[in-house]
Amino acid sequence: MSTPSPLEQMDRILTSYCILQAVGVVARLGIADRIADRPQSVSQLALETSVDELALHRVLRMLVAMDIFDQDETGRIVLAPLGATLRSDAPGSMRDRAMYVTSPEMWAVWGQLTKCVETGRSGVEHAHGEEFYSFLSHTPGVANIFDRFMSKTSEVHAQALVDAYDFSRFQTIVDVGGGQGRTLTAILTANPGVSGILFDRREVLAGRCVIDDPGLIHRAKKVSGAMHVELPHGADCYLVKWVLADRDDARAIEVLRNCRSAMVDSAKVLVVDIPLPAGRPTEGPWSFDVRMLYITGGSCLREEKAYPALFEAAGLILSRILPTKSPNIVIEAVAA
Repeated sequence: MSTPSPLEQMDRILTSYCILQAVGVVARLGIADRIADRPQSVSQLALETSVDELALHRVLRMLVAMDIFDQDETGRIVLAPLGATLRSDAPGSMRDRAMYVTSPEMWAVWGQLTKCVETGRSGVEHAHGEEFYSFLSHTPGVANIFDRFMSKTSEVHAQALVDAYDFSRFQTIVDVGGGQGRTLTAILTANPGVSGILFDRREVLAGRCVIDDPGLIHRAKKVSGAMHVELPHGADCYLVKWVLADRDDARAIEVLRNCRSAMVDSAKVLVVDIPLPAGRPTEGPWSFDVRMLYITGGSCLREEKAYPALFEAAGLILSRILPTKSPNIVIEAVAA
């Protein structure tokens, strides 16, 4: 097969909105779950989901062409490996993420990039008039999906973090902005002598978290609050995973300073982030960086060389940086 011409490649890019929305539709309808065990006809799927059969047929036909689904000899829809990532029970399931990025509220945000570039402010502010986490606090339909997909993403990366760093040295780990607790659960499961505190917004912790598992009930607890105000005191490890990336330098320093205020003098702060690579941009981290522009405006991914100054401003000293078998690095800091 010949390589697509530049015009053909650009045409594919300019029609990607249609593919993305189609993936969001089938995610909401749970199509991957419905055909996980056996293929189904479009008419049966339309009946089960109470949608228009012809319209669903047209969407599924396009997704078959994209290799997201397949068809058998009778025309029934078959789950392909790519579509299987949309199953609710798939490891690292993409279903919630697909529903999040194609939700009407977030679709309005993605249309604001010109305003973001003109002003440096986030697409959320332009679309909804407030900062992202404030927006989530009173938009539970989006917030719940966001928290679930972030939890699924953490599930994929957690083992690489556990393999890269020895957490057994600590008595108590505070997972700052830890969501539903998948990362903390992985750490505590691998280190039976360690206790943990899952710290996040009240509305995040109100639902069932992974650390509510009976096996962890005596070693883990949930504490709600705002990381820009105060953190639980007295722990010997403060884990700050995927927090600094969606904050500008001033807000990032504020979080790190609160870690320094709360920690015992011998404690460590562990920042887990995806760094920007030096040299020519590559698609993954740089597209992630633009997503941060959409969500929080002035925040950004950082090169490794940017972290020492952040720690110094917060009363900390960077002690070492460890790679992981994932896009993340672990940046360890101690009290200055």
